Amino acid sequence: MAAFGLSKRNFSQISANELDKELGKILKDFHLCGENLLKQMLIIKRIRVPRWRLRESVHRMDSRGVRERQTGRLHRRVYNVMGLNHFWHIDTNHKLVRWRFVIVGGIDGFSRLIMFLKCTDNNFSETLLQCFLSGVDKFGIPNRVRSDKEMENISVADFMLSKKGLDSMITGKSTHNQRIERLWRDVYDGVLKINKKIEFWRDAWASHRLGTERSSPLNLWTSGQLYNPVGLDGAANLQNYGVEGFVDQNDVEDGERPIFASLAYLIKEQCRDFIAQEFIRNGNNFGIDDFLRCLEIVERYN
Repeated sequence: MAAFGLSKRNFSQISANELDKELGKILKDFHLCGENLLKQMLIIKRIRVPRWRLRESVHRMDSRGVRERQTGRLHRRVYNVMGLNHFWHIDTNHKLVRWRFVIVGGIDGFSRLIMFLKCTDNNFSETLLQCFLSGVDKFGIPNRVRSDKEMENISVADFMLSKKGLDSMITGKSTHNQRIERLWRDVYDGVLKINKKIEFWRDAWASHRLGTERSSPLNLWTSGQLYNPVGLDGAANLQNYGVEGFVDQNDVEDGERPIFASLAYLIKEQCRDFIAQEFIRNGNNFGIDDFLRCLEIVERYN
């Protein structure tokens, strides 16, 4: 094997109890993730174990979650896009809006690789554009983008129309934007420690195997760059292009979302710096102690 540059896969020397302990730490924050994502999260922590050991550990630590995931399997639908970087799906998730947090994300429809994913404290169109451009800087400009019809997407629409021309920005109901809507379910279920855990989850997502493709989003993206160069196509029905499943014309139109500004200006810069230094690591007790300590700092130094 060595003569051909091959090596035997090395697994970590870790006991069942230690594996359960490490997996328990991950499940505490990502309790609805499946085996593939959990495997990648362990690899990020430099822990590599056979699939059967991971499965046994998951059943020991999260038997209830295993049953819930088995009953929640989705019917796979046909999705057709010409190639990578041809079609991005972008959206903002407002499930944390009561705390004035908005998660902004974009996903490549072909590979399902996450182009950008960030938590912000406002949903101005310029903020969404800056997040979008961070993905453009890393992966290039997509040929087309699909979003809903909210005002927060205007700056991205202006950018796409100026760079790629007409038909480069397709808007519709959020129910038709299934690639990014499906991603929100995974993000919200698995990520509530905001940006640090968003990055950790994003890296694991990029490397985990997709059941329908037998490959990971990162591998699909890389192979697409090499073997599947993308040009412009003449999609006949642009409004329904990049939509998964059948289009139900009776779907209710999206309600308008309010645009709200950041409240960071209410806290002095010196106080914000002190908070950043104080909370380098995530605390226990679901962040309650950190929250109370943060309130104490603001009341004392702001």
